[in-house]
Amino acid sequence: MEEYYGIIDNIYVENPRVLTEEIKEGSPEFIEMKNDYVRFIHYPDCQQLVFRLPNNGWDYGIFKLQIHPQKSIVEEVPVMGKLNGNYQIVYDTLFIAPGMYTLEINWKMGFQHKISFIKNEVAQIPLTKEPGKKEPVMKAKVDWFNRRIEYDGNLRAGTITFAEKDIRIKFSHEIGGGNCMFFVFIPTEQQWEKQTDTPLSDRNSILQFVATTLQREQASSTRFEIEDSQISFYFR
Repeated sequence: MEEYYGIIDNIYVENPRVLTEEIKEGSPEFIEMKNDYVRFIHYPDCQQLVFRLPNNGWDYGIFKLQIHPQKSIVEEVPVMGKLNGNYQIVYDTLFIAPGMYTLEINWKMGFQHKISFIKNEVAQIPLTKEPGKKEPVMKAKVDWFNRRIEYDGNLRAGTITFAEKDIRIKFSHEIGGGNCMFFVFIPTEQQWEKQTDTPLSDRNSILQFVATTLQREQASSTRFEIEDSQISFYFR
């Protein structure tokens, strides 16, 4: 199995209920997961996501990892097969390729913990010879990003700017209609490199960061969908 040493960041936790039928009186209470219940731990040769479950682990159902925007299922297994004790999951993430993901941990009555995160690329250092070794060795260096979002305008219309070191990418946004709170215009894959001066391989990571940061800072009552030419934020 191939291994990917990029760091995981921009972790964001939601606790939606995906079923709409009425909860019966006397049903067990669902306790929500918080952002600080999820930690990313990494060492030179391994890495893990550690989840502290707020409910007893044996009461959960399915553990499902999806990559976006295509929503392909990477892994779908019973939670009980992932448990480390009754209230913890230690998840090996070396096999997870760079991209943006959601992880669903399903509970009873349609409740779930939904964790969004980004697996980043790894910056590679050129081949070097180590003392006592005949062959050159490729060393990997984790590329930690200092990313932020800057705002200009108001909810009706304006721009947001993605900033990372010397990179600045501006996106315009407008208020939506109906169930859409607002949407952000983004370059398509064909337009990306020409309009942003950044590699196409960085597009998913940047857009996921923009979407989750906007949701957390400006629109916590919404869910978002990253489409070909826009990010739409819908009321839940």
